[in-house]
Amino acid sequence: MKLKLLNFLFILIFCFSCTAQDEDDSTKVITKRITNNQGLSNAFTDLVFFDNNWFLSFRESDKHALGRDGIVKILSSPDGAKWNLVKEYQVDNLDLRDAMFAVNGNKLMTYVHGSRYDGTTLAVFKDFKSDYVKGQGWNNLQAVVLDKRKGYTSKIEGNQAWPWKITWYKGSAYSFAYGKDGFFDFYRSTDALNFQNMFFDQTIKGIPTEATLKVDDKGVFYVVSRRDGGSAIIGKSTNSGATFEWFGEIPIYSFGGPDFVFYKDGLLISGREDHKVILGYYNLKTNQYKKVYTLKSGGDCSYPGMVLRDNTLWMSYYSGHENQAGTSIYLSQIDLSTLTF
Repeated sequence: MKLKLLNFLFILIFCFSCTAQDEDDSTKVITKRITNNQGLSNAFTDLVFFDNNWFLSFRESDKHALGRDGIVKILSSPDGAKWNLVKEYQVDNLDLRDAMFAVNGNKLMTYVHGSRYDGTTLAVFKDFKSDYVKGQGWNNLQAVVLDKRKGYTSKIEGNQAWPWKITWYKGSAYSFAYGKDGFFDFYRSTDALNFQNMFFDQTIKGIPTEATLKVDDKGVFYVVSRRDGGSAIIGKSTNSGATFEWFGEIPIYSFGGPDFVFYKDGLLISGREDHKVILGYYNLKTNQYKKVYTLKSGGDCSYPGMVLRDNTLWMSYYSGHENQAGTSIYLSQIDLSTLTF
């Protein structure tokens, strides 16, 4: 009797496993763990395909924040399978993080943010840029300076705000930047190093912070912004950032590390929801949002980089779901033809 019961339980468990696997297989996703440094925080990724190579950036430290000063690493791969370390950035007495790639025609660069805390009090914001030179690799960091906004006083040294991601359009670089006390503004640069304040004067409720800006093939600026006091918001500008219309929301509170790519009639959006890395779709024709996939992830996670190639979405991100301590970097390839939008 016991043997029959055990056999029955085994068959039942096996069937449940098959069902879950079949459901998982309905969406074709290949996910690889890129780093496996137990106890270290490998986090805050970005991804780009340039010069027939993949580049993946991330920060390494012992903690998510307020730990050992972070260093930034850039990996390279010709096929997305085997990765090699090609550059490390480190600055004395600064915690480096959020190395974000930017492409300006045939030029690739990365922008790196640095900060310093005195105890738990923010003391310094500094930003840097590095260029990729074909056949030579990545050069050393150069200082990036943001204008001071009139009427705003800040006790921190360096830049008042943190330019989270940089986007180039027709010879100019654009970025939303955020800082202390709800500071959120829009900047423009023509030399890639000095950013002028564009006097963004629209009051947005809910404490906007990390904002990703991209430009469609018609020259319309779209932005997805996290709000630390509300759901994420979507805006657009038809006049190169002179004004923005905030027309949509993603119903995710404090949507960590948002990124997006244009796809069909809308935006494929990724970030953190309930300690998971998710992929959602915002239809620009119907102004409706739908979550379409949850990637293998958990705990401290998110901050994806997204590249669309031949109807396959490549995504870098970090997660702690397989770590006893710390977090690791992951890379997923998602066959979009198997998703329902």
